[in-house]
Amino acid sequence: MITQMIQRAIFAALVSLVFTSGNHLSAQHACAKHKIEQHAMLFAQEKMPSAMDDYDIHYHKLELEVSNTSTYLRNGKVTTRATCVVPLLTTYQVELSNNLTVSALTINGTPMNFTHSGDTITVGLTFPIIENEVFEVVVDYEGQPPSAGNFFGGIFQDQSPSWGVNAMWTLSEPYAAHFWWPCKQDLYDKIDSMDIWLTVEEPNKAGSNGVLTQISDLGNGKKRYEWSTRYPIVYYLVSMAVAPYQEYNITANPVGLPPVFIQNYVYDVPNLLNTFQDDIDETVDMLEYFSTVYGPYPFAAEKYGHCMAPLSGGMEHQTMTTQGYFVRDLTAHELGHQWFGDNVTCGTWEDIWLNEGFATYSEYLFQEHMSPGTGLNMMQQTHNSVKNQNGGSVYVDDVSSPNRIFSSRLTYNKGCALVHMIRHWINDDELFFDILQTYQTEKAFDVSITQELEDLLERESGIVFDDFFNDWFRGEGFPLFDITWSQQDSVFAVNFQQTPSTANGPAFFHTPLEVELTFAGGSTRILRHSIDEGDQSFGWLINEDVVNVQIDPALWVLKDIQSVSNNNSLMYDGEVIDPDAPVDTVSSLTNTENLGLALYPNPGQGMLSFEGWNEGDHITVFDSKGSMVDCTSLGNGRFELQGSSGVYLITVQRGEVYEEFTYTFQ
Repeated sequence: MITQMIQRAIFAALVSLVFTSGNHLSAQHACAKHKIEQHAMLFAQEKMPSAMDDYDIHYHKLELEVSNTSTYLRNGKVTTRATCVVPLLTTYQVELSNNLTVSALTINGTPMNFTHSGDTITVGLTFPIIENEVFEVVVDYEGQPPSAGNFFGGIFQDQSPSWGVNAMWTLSEPYAAHFWWPCKQDLYDKIDSMDIWLTVEEPNKAGSNGVLTQISDLGNGKKRYEWSTRYPIVYYLVSMAVAPYQEYNITANPVGLPPVFIQNYVYDVPNLLNTFQDDIDETVDMLEYFSTVYGPYPFAAEKYGHCMAPLSGGMEHQTMTTQGYFVRDLTAHELGHQWFGDNVTCGTWEDIWLNEGFATYSEYLFQEHMSPGTGLNMMQQTHNSVKNQNGGSVYVDDVSSPNRIFSSRLTYNKGCALVHMIRHWINDDELFFDILQTYQTEKAFDVSITQELEDLLERESGIVFDDFFNDWFRGEGFPLFDITWSQQDSVFAVNFQQTPSTANGPAFFHTPLEVELTFAGGSTRILRHSIDEGDQSFGWLINEDVVNVQIDPALWVLKDIQSVSNNNSLMYDGEVIDPDAPVDTVSSLTNTENLGLALYPNPGQGMLSFEGWNEGDHITVFDSKGSMVDCTSLGNGRFELQGSSGVYLITVQRGEVYEEFTYTFQ
């Protein structure tokens, strides 16, 4: 987990660039724009008070009187219930901006003396609170938050340039929640439940997390919107938005699951619903589709919804996204966050791709779901965005920079490409989406880091992902390929020369890579190779005349193809693979012999180890239908089988002889 000193050094930001769905991937992602563009405030470089580690939060009740024309907070009160997790709690601390004035603080009903400096409230306890004891803290406060009017000050007020409506809203990611309410900004300490009571003057409405349990008429034109959520929530997803809204509600009906209420607070002005209604209605299709691939909507007992605010993008506030406008990509992205970011939250800011990469992939998935084949263009734009520069890793190496944390190129787009490549490595869509659903179930209402996702992928698929995450997540850049092919005497040969896009990247990138052959008669065939060397050749028995070769036509792999050439001088003298060979034959090999090899574990989960292997041994894998699955150098005596469960024929070639094994992939 990143240090709190670095966390508190993170900038905050607002975007002014208008999003257009046609070219958003080649520019800056709409979800990222508002998070990084205007550096309005530099957070104090200080560690989160250590005394905040001494308790675990269970519950907050947040009460505020707010307006759509100001960020001033009136009659603020936060009630907190927590459990002591140290032998003896002697000091209580909580974060709150110094711009806000604390008028009173009680612990277990007892008024307490406190200090308020460095955006931290500190209380020296005059009575013991022991380990496992539940205690209650009430903080009364009021005032003008810092950075009012600047987007990443935590709380904002502005007028919509398109609709002329004044609105106030909050956006606290990554560390601005304490600008408007006293809280513990710790990703790992999710709040178990909250009540959020917001008092506004009519005709305003106030939207927030969870269920609107009641609207209380307080007289004098004031109403209190009483929201309640009983799902765990991380501090930066707590939200409010205030404006003269109209309420437009719809319902999603996921197959085999209870209906989900979708509550939308949109500006109450003429023609707004006429402009956005079709786009809002598409949220139903999105939620129903994502429920089939990611698993049930995590917060189904409460709601999903939107609050409009004049921001040029969106923010995935739990159960009620704050959104500036409605277009397919943006709405799908923010809804995808309800699974990736809200239900399962990144445990460190180095791992923010677990939120943003998967949410961006949600855009691709829904586009492809609605219009099969059109997602290819989006993936091409995603790759183009990443390749605008040669370097950079998905792993965030500078968490003090908001531009790095919320990089459209690396966190969003390269993160999206990584998800697509994981799907390609698994090479089994049913298994891939089953794993995503397992991730959502096992890490529900919790946090996760990349290593935990890698462990899950390996456990469920049997594939070892060390090379993948070393190359593609921690490594910089992407591979550059020069490819030469030839066909002589029915032997189709192809050579892959790979170099990294940056000297800071790995020497070569491990990846499966598909080659599509077009034959003289117009038909096509796809061959799949596992690339695990910088210079690698394969030979295939192909009886039809090849007239064209296309590399990775489905855009599974982030790469740059620098050249593809037909060169008849390319000679291949290695094993020739017959893709149509039955499982008990291998073309080009005539002598079966005991080479003294031992294969283990067998049965296994995809990682094959060979005792007694020699340098130069080659392995060929056939599935139970006789189709060639892979052919490559045995390398260090280990081979990673990428496939689904079943029985495989394994042959290891040494010179002109080979040994066969039957392998059971569990």
